[in-house]
Amino acid sequence: MRARIRAIAIIAAAGAIGLTMAGAPARAQDDVSNSVTAAQQCLCAQREVSIREREMRDARREYERARDEADALTQRVAQEHPRVNTDDRRDIEAFIALLARRDNAARTYRLENQRYTAAVSRYNDAIHQNNATCAGRAFYPGVMAAARQTLACPRY
Repeated sequence: MRARIRAIAIIAAAGAIGLTMAGAPARAQDDVSNSVTAAQQCLCAQREVSIREREMRDARREYERARDEADALTQRVAQEHPRVNTDDRRDIEAFIALLARRDNAARTYRLENQRYTAAVSRYNDAIHQNNATCAGRAFYPGVMAAARQTLACPRY
C-alpha cells in the first residue's frame, strides 16, 4: 500500500513538473517581442532617461554651488555686521555691497532651486515613461539590432 501511494505521488509530481515545464517556454516566448517599433520606443525611453539624468545632475551641481555661495555670503554678513564702523563711509559702502552680493546670491539660489526641481520632475517623468513602455519587456537580439539601425527618437 505504501509503495502504491508513493508511486502515485511520484507520478503526480512528475506530471506537475511536466505541466510547469511545458507552460514555461510558451510564457517565455510570449514575453519576448519581435516588434521593431516597440524596441525603438524602449530605446528612446531609455535614452530620454539618460538625458534627463544628466540634466538633473548638472542642475544639482549648480544648485549646490548656488546654495553654498548664498550660505557663505550670509555667514560673512553675520560676521561683518558687528565690525562695521558706522562713522566710516567706506565701511558702510563695503557692507552695503556685501549685502547686495548676498541678496543676488540668494536670488540665484532660488532660481537654481527651481531649475533643479524642474529637472528632477522631468527625470521622474522619463522614468515613469520608461517603466510604462519597457518594464518587463524583452526583445529578440535581431529586433534590437534592427531597431538601433533606424532609431530616430523624438525630443520630449
